[in-house]
Amino acid sequence: SLFSILATANAATTIVTVSEQQYTVTYESISYVGNESQFQSTQWWLNPVTAQSFAQASSINGINYGYEKSTGFGLSYLYSIRSNGVGGSLAVSADTADARNYAISAVAVPAPVPVLGILPILGFLKRMRMRQKA
Repeated sequence: SLFSILATANAATTIVTVSEQQYTVTYESISYVGNESQFQSTQWWLNPVTAQSFAQASSINGINYGYEKSTGFGLSYLYSIRSNGVGGSLAVSADTADARNYAISAVAVPAPVPVLGILPILGFLKRMRMRQKA
């Protein structure tokens, strides 16, 4: 667990809303080389439409949502969609060894419990306290 703490020490986060779901997106300046599993485990890997949705939802300029690796003419490229911070995006590519601000994970933020949904829980806790007093 210490390794994971050190690995994310330089990471930053932002909140984005995609399809009415909030996500905490973690991004950092890394390259694809040596971090392939992080890139390939994202929701937008091999899905440029999803990458574009996340990029356009980002309020921070310059976060790249890498979605595909390509090799040609002896070179390896990572295709991504870059956020512009104001609802737009740009399709870009970079050498897989180049470090850029790449989004490396997105975790769904749980919805708050509705007030009526918590009432049965409060009732249960009240009954438990009454039993303990008796």
